[in-house]
Amino acid sequence: MARRRYEEVPRSDTGRAEAFSDGVLAIVITLMVLHLKPPPIDAGRLLVQLLHQWPTYPACVASYLCIAVVWLNHKAALQRIKVMTRGLHWANLGVLFSTALLPWPTALASEAIAEGNPRTTGSPSCSMRSSARCYGSAG
Repeated sequence: MARRRYEEVPRSDTGRAEAFSDGVLAIVITLMVLHLKPPPIDAGRLLVQLLHQWPTYPACVASYLCIAVVWLNHKAALQRIKVMTRGLHWANLGVLFSTALLPWPTALASEAIAEGNPRTTGSPSCSMRSSARCYGSAG
């Protein structure tokens, strides 16, 4: 079977890929924010109850920053690309899939810290390694 010449490979502009990617990233951020749940409110104890949920906040900030880096790099890459081939579309889908997994380690890390899991809270270096593994596997 003869290889197709470059001119015969189906190509498209980057507009649809950019719009689809922006939509996927917006949904990923929405899913991550849905993990933030308001605490039960007792009179005069709102601050205490919000502080009780502290592990959720740094996990969400870390995930948001990861998604922001993906978005900035994605935007910069697509500004340099004039046309999308099938291979580039698949590569884009791979980036989006790995980014879509970020809400899971966010929830996992915040729940493990909140429950005092010794594997994640035993020492600062252990906690950082565990978090890095989760984020590395997703992103």
